[in-house]
Amino acid sequence: MSRHGAGDNRTVYFGYRDAKSNEPCAPNPKQRLAHACDADELLYGGAAGGGKSEWLIIEAATVCLEHAGVEVALFRRTYEELEASLILRSQALIPKELAKYEAGRKRWKFRNGSILWFRYCARESDVYRYQSAQWVMLGLDEATHFTEFQYKYLTSRVRSRFRGVKPRIRLASNPGHVGHAWVKARFIDPDAVDTGGIPVHPYQVWTPAPPPDRPTQRMMTRCFVPAKVQDNTALMESDPDYWHRLQALPEDERRMLSEGDWDVWKGQVFDEFRAEKRVLDSDLELRAAGLEPGTVIPWHRIPDDAWFPPDGATIHLSVDYGYAAPWAVHFHAVLAGGRVVTFKEFYMTGKRDVQQAQLLCSYVERVQEQLKQRGRPKWDIQWGVMDQSMWGSRKEQGLGKSIAEVYEEHFARPCGVLLKPGSTDRHARVQRVKAALSTAPDGFPWWQITSACPNLLRTLPQLPFDPDDKEDVDTDAEDHAYDEVGLFWQARPELPRPKPQAATFARLDPLSRQHQEAMAKRYDRKKQPGVLDVKGFILR
Repeated sequence: MSRHGAGDNRTVYFGYRDAKSNEPCAPNPKQRLAHACDADELLYGGAAGGGKSEWLIIEAATVCLEHAGVEVALFRRTYEELEASLILRSQALIPKELAKYEAGRKRWKFRNGSILWFRYCARESDVYRYQSAQWVMLGLDEATHFTEFQYKYLTSRVRSRFRGVKPRIRLASNPGHVGHAWVKARFIDPDAVDTGGIPVHPYQVWTPAPPPDRPTQRMMTRCFVPAKVQDNTALMESDPDYWHRLQALPEDERRMLSEGDWDVWKGQVFDEFRAEKRVLDSDLELRAAGLEPGTVIPWHRIPDDAWFPPDGATIHLSVDYGYAAPWAVHFHAVLAGGRVVTFKEFYMTGKRDVQQAQLLCSYVERVQEQLKQRGRPKWDIQWGVMDQSMWGSRKEQGLGKSIAEVYEEHFARPCGVLLKPGSTDRHARVQRVKAALSTAPDGFPWWQITSACPNLLRTLPQLPFDPDDKEDVDTDAEDHAYDEVGLFWQARPELPRPKPQAATFARLDPLSRQHQEAMAKRYDRKKQPGVLDVKGFILR
């Protein structure tokens, strides 16, 4: 494409350039498709070398050239990545006759008054730097480097005050990294609930189904345009060995970067998590509980946001303090036999320590009063566990009380709750959560989470390993809910081993029955406690 310079009749070229000759050239077919797509949210990419960054810069600069006085923002996760990729490449693509680059402010100022900003979000809380921003287009390069929390907050800054100027969101990315799971779920392999049960394919512009509680809400359209290195003919001609270098990578990385395969990434820490499970012929314990093969049952997720602890359960809570980053709290019910259901969630930003403590106190007091009115026993809240940093002194900030002392005054003492600091052993935290997601001897899971905890259900399965420490989660990911729930599991004793129910032995084949009877004798010798009726608990 070309644009005229200001104040004269010269024609200034703006667009793609040949990698060898630097002469103007056409976009590759996939880039052309992505430019032409009118979806509100669009993901372009997949494999490495598809020309994603160039496409994103040209898409952003074109919006600035076509609409006077608008603002556009392009993001990378860190400043170093931003400078080494988008900023340097933009200086080769955007003619000085059309815009002036202001290095101090990291932006292009176009002759028509439009501005192209270059921005970054190294930490989750960095999103609040842009609280007052207003962009008609938001672009994320390597979108999988961002957490879903960052993405959703930044998209809230996208709006237009110009008639006829449609806001848009554009992402470019390869598979992998901390945001792999949410990007895949949003664009490549969405849940049937989001699509209304309609299959979604690449290049298709589709509209997600609105939330059940807001059926009239307008939803933004989405599209995924896949790209591979072979689509970038300019790169293949200038560096034909690049494809061969990709083939030399380990198998998983090769499939991700060479083929753009979103299914190969196995970086999740908690791959044991399953929302539901289909009973198999080999699930002898589940069959012994009366479940037929082929039956789909809730597993780690209980699809009931009104689930309430039964009488006799002991209650615990875990807390991860945050103000700019999310404040996360979960309540856990420990049932007979050691099973745990996490059933209540607080997950929000912008609340001071006093407000947080008062919210928890109000919730507990309200529940206790409701139980009293119904003639039911009050909750037995044994203890709450919090991050050790909440006990740290804040004298250097001019504050006399620690966060924990504020919680004691406004929550713990009024509600009769013992608060204690959690463990700092991050490696042990991972292993305790993995143990909680494992299967108990009776074939059912130790731990379940109700749908009243959407942020824990959303973020726990997405957490990747730390690339520098394969025994810990990546702290660049949205790990707030995991961190405080992990503190609870670290504070719990080892999981008990429930006694199998003798009444179920008759349903097993002779060999399995003999095994179960032997197991029962072993548990009897150790005087292990019995279990709650698993059928009544799991499938309630």
